[in-house]
Amino acid sequence: MNDMLKTTPDFSIDAAAALLAEHYGLSGTLSPLASERDQNFKVETTEGTFILKIINAAEPEVESDFQTALLAHLGTHAGDLPVPHIRPTLSGGSLASTTSPHGVQHRIRLVSWVEGRPLAETERSDAALQSLGRMLGRFDAALKGFMHRGALRDLDWDIRHAGRSAARLQHVAAAEDRALIERFLRRFTAIASRLATLRAAVIHNDANDWNVLVDAADADRISGLIDFGDALHAPVIAEVAI
Repeated sequence: MNDMLKTTPDFSIDAAAALLAEHYGLSGTLSPLASERDQNFKVETTEGTFILKIINAAEPEVESDFQTALLAHLGTHAGDLPVPHIRPTLSGGSLASTTSPHGVQHRIRLVSWVEGRPLAETERSDAALQSLGRMLGRFDAALKGFMHRGALRDLDWDIRHAGRSAARLQHVAAAEDRALIERFLRRFTAIASRLATLRAAVIHNDANDWNVLVDAADADRISGLIDFGDALHAPVIAEVAI
């Protein structure tokens, strides 16, 4: 992550608009969106609303290719799922590329906008959580049989590696917080060896309540699932735990 912070794209809105026109033949209103390691813009055009993502230069190409393949698979096998869908470039590709003024090369992806507001901003009713369970079930079922070498990566956010947190406890200042984490780590250690025996597949792996969208008119209905940056091959039950 430290390397990624050094290579975060910093294109201006005008520069991003030029990339949009060059690679997608589109023009519209661009608005910056928050992103931890990439640069995202909401793009409103006469053809619809999209997200233009300029990918961090430090991200391995295999990871970008994995996300692209995952989205393409969902588009083919579950086109009705409310997830971002890829908009091809003018040349028919799934990704474009550009070089920043600093001489750093970035890959570019344009995907459809998914309507809704984050689950984190709602009361998270039982009905909404049940709707989320159904959505994740549909999502994981749509990925049955899908595999990509980018899904087989070493990621701290892989629930199988939760025990690594023990080496970072010194960074937790409050004694009561450390005690809480230690208690859960002991419970995790007791069952960690069983994770390898569970059914595994490619999963979203980050369906936290900022990546889950709720219907603006019906807070009990999940309307979308976004951000596939932490997807990987892992025990399917981890989807529920996360």
